[in-house]
Amino acid sequence: MRARRHGEMYKKYCSILGAHLSYAPFSFMWYYGNLIAYMDSYFQFACSKKCLDADSQWILAMFVAGQFPGVFLVKPLVNRIGLKWTGMVTMVISNAATLGSAWSLQLSVAWTAVIYAIFVGPCVGICTSVALQVVCGWTPRWTGVFMATVTGFATVLSMFQNQIITAYINPRNLKTDAMVGVSAYFSQPEILNRVPNTVIIMSFMTFVLQFAGYALITNPPNSSQGKIKANAVPSTRVNAGSDELVNSQPLHGCVNGSHKQDIKNFRSNKKSCTTKSLDIGQTYQCEMTPLESSEHRKGDIDTPISWKPSEVFLSSAYYAILLACMALEFSLQMKANFYKQFGQLYIHNDRYLTLIGTLVPVTSTLSRVVFGALHDKGYLSLKDVAVIGLSVNSVLCAFWYIVPQVSAIMYMFLVLGLAVAQSLFYVLIFCAALRLFGPDHLSTNYALTVLCILLASIMTPIVVRLFLQSLGWFWLLTYCSIFSLMTLVFVVSANFDTQRQKQ
Repeated sequence: MRARRHGEMYKKYCSILGAHLSYAPFSFMWYYGNLIAYMDSYFQFACSKKCLDADSQWILAMFVAGQFPGVFLVKPLVNRIGLKWTGMVTMVISNAATLGSAWSLQLSVAWTAVIYAIFVGPCVGICTSVALQVVCGWTPRWTGVFMATVTGFATVLSMFQNQIITAYINPRNLKTDAMVGVSAYFSQPEILNRVPNTVIIMSFMTFVLQFAGYALITNPPNSSQGKIKANAVPSTRVNAGSDELVNSQPLHGCVNGSHKQDIKNFRSNKKSCTTKSLDIGQTYQCEMTPLESSEHRKGDIDTPISWKPSEVFLSSAYYAILLACMALEFSLQMKANFYKQFGQLYIHNDRYLTLIGTLVPVTSTLSRVVFGALHDKGYLSLKDVAVIGLSVNSVLCAFWYIVPQVSAIMYMFLVLGLAVAQSLFYVLIFCAALRLFGPDHLSTNYALTVLCILLASIMTPIVVRLFLQSLGWFWLLTYCSIFSLMTLVFVVSANFDTQRQKQ
């Protein structure tokens, strides 16, 4: 019995570590802000004459937007080939496409964006959902914290990747020497010729880490060969007055956090319980007497109530989360695209700007872990997290245009402050579907939440191009502040008490 328990713990730790490593492709989101400064220069001066056939912002936008259709593919893929092989197949496709983009960016920006939209983005969306299922299956009580560390791994990884990119492309710390419109560029051939090879280096690094991650992952104990069975209803009984369950699965399934079940009430009453497999995790359904059912309705036993996707669309909380995530994601993409390009106009030190980009992942990771833990412990509700993120983001974006003109040190703190505010996006998007709408339709409701990524990704390049060409940097950065402020007003007025609404 003890050997079996140790074996399960070993599988658990390996799977959690594997989930972290499998999330490596998402580091593109965090090192792109550094890489795009060189890629844009490459598009301007080194690639074929017709390669600049689209705005380079669409590359990141399509990478992020492609995750939305990807999450809808997870459930049929897992049911057909299992959780682990779903990740392995998408790993191969994603990294092969990234290698192909090293060739396509020499010919066409538009086709490079298409590659990220059709292949890389959806595969990253799938690997995100696979990591969520692994974490939720093995550590249901700490989903918020571990998903924060899983997503944080990609940001920490980008810290090293940013240093590798700059050290390889610009080892002599050369300054931008060309202006086109309102942007500064590198025109030195020794910098430009290294850009395609950098994409290959990053792809190889991602493949190695992902392969190691999926090799470590074991199917969670509440699944059968990695396939989530919606109709399986195995039976188990709770022994009255006993502290042991015949079935060793957690009583909470995947619905813990700030809404913890009163286990003592389950163990102190004689009733028959059945486990029901869900999209992710398990829940326990107990046969109650009329008196017990009445007590349950009064809230003595806090069992999360699940919403159907059609019901989610009628909830104001859903639209509040959707808009909050859109506002934070829009600003996050702005920072990823322009923290370096905008900073180069006033701060002529490439290594210093790379250092800022290196510190951003560390700040973001620590922030999302802290806020994820505070949410899991019940100190902060999802509404509190959204309000804090939007408030800080709105204030800092209002000063974004002025700060780099005043001080390079102040600019570093402003960008890191934005990283703190925008990191709460990852707490909201991974916890909203589960904590607000219950576990029964988790994969579908999570996919509906990911709609914010698609909308923000399509909006970003359109808005940026419009503002930069017509109004300039000041109004573009001020728009980020206004968008967050307007969303904050709606979030404050929305009702997040979905469990009570459903009752």
